Amino acid sequence: SASLLAIVRCRAQVEQTLGEKNRIADGIPYQRLCMATVAEGVVEGICNEILQRKTHLKVRQADKLANELEFLSNTLKKFLGRETKNLLESTLSMANAKAGRGDDYQGDGPD
Repeated sequence: SASLLAIVRCRAQVEQTLGEKNRIADGIPYQRLCMATVAEGVVEGICNEILQRKTHLKVRQADKLANELEFLSNTLKKFLGRETKNLLESTLSMANAKAGRGDDYQGDGPD
């Protein structure tokens, strides 16, 4: 939630700075580069912190984290590289297992 707010804020700052200009670096718009950088950093940070605490996660906490990771995945997947997507998927799988769900669980998103 705070991380997603940081991403939204970053995107707004990029849009405000660039305005209607379509600046491109190596064929990729600057806005996309900024979003990819921020999204990857946020996802890696969240996943690494969850994985450090996985032995202490309770079922209810794992359930909530799984919902939030699913939301994060759906929101940011177009900005993530392959390695970061894999990290997110494996962290989500671990949270689902801790919550007593299967890997193919499809929830309704965060409560």
